[in-house]
Amino acid sequence: MITKSSKLAVLPVIALLGGAAVTASAQDETSALMLPSSEFAPMQRFDTNYEKPKDMAEFYVQMLGLSARDAEYEEGRNPRNNRHKVVIATVEGIDDPKVNAVQWRLELKAESGGWEAVEAGLRRKCQNGPNTNQWTREVCP
Repeated sequence: MITKSSKLAVLPVIALLGGAAVTASAQDETSALMLPSSEFAPMQRFDTNYEKPKDMAEFYVQMLGLSARDAEYEEGRNPRNNRHKVVIATVEGIDDPKVNAVQWRLELKAESGGWEAVEAGLRRKCQNGPNTNQWTREVCP
């Protein structure tokens, strides 16, 4: 579990968040809703359906052991496919020796009275390395 500051950080998915070289994104000032999915490392999509797009984002946040209350959420239409919604969930101030922040990008389509993920991606802000505090789709060193 990754926790916010002042709590012990335990990382169940070390391979997901820690490890290799960093590649910075020059898109920090751009709304993450406008970024293409290629700015985020692909991650597993789950065959699940939620009534509200934010509920789907909360599921992904909690999947890494983070509190959904600590996340900030943005929601909008995909500029490349108006039938899909994009939800961005961001958790900053993570008490972890490698990762400062994590951000998810979920592309959702309406399905069976709810929303289903058609794409899921993750990027991080690392505490160490040449591009400290820059968004990257790579794992943190």
